[in-house]
Amino acid sequence: MKMVLKILNRVFDALLALLMLGIVVTCMTEIIARNLFSTSFAWSGEAGRYLFVYVVFIGAFILARDREYICMDLLKAKVPAKHQFVYNLILDVMLIFFAAVLVYSGYQFTIANRLQISSAMGIPKPVIYIITSISGVFIILYTVINVYGDIKKKTGKGGAE
Repeated sequence: MKMVLKILNRVFDALLALLMLGIVVTCMTEIIARNLFSTSFAWSGEAGRYLFVYVVFIGAFILARDREYICMDLLKAKVPAKHQFVYNLILDVMLIFFAAVLVYSGYQFTIANRLQISSAMGIPKPVIYIITSISGVFIILYTVINVYGDIKKKTGKGGAE
């Protein structure tokens, strides 16, 4: 299981880097086309937006994986050390709930727009919208893995950091 997760982590990290590179290349291509050739590509703005959407949602589950999501450090600092486990558990349950809403809402939105096609690139809109549900699934997966590791540490049976 650890090997599968390690491979998945590397794939997601590489995918995120490639998508970021795609945004840079797309934007630079448009800038060069506008400034040097006084022309514009119809697809570049749309491609940049869709790449950005994927970067945001893939980045969201990578942040959940690494526990780097936004939290209130001020509140966390006030919680006594003996209650940190419960505090983290509450945050994780809230994150799982949010991700479940993301999965459900993303699926509903994808189904509702299943017949739409993007105007400039001709990509079916569900290809773009489905990332919300995929992201939610991976947020849940990584959060459950993190909770499992916390429980193993708490009970003294080891655990992965």
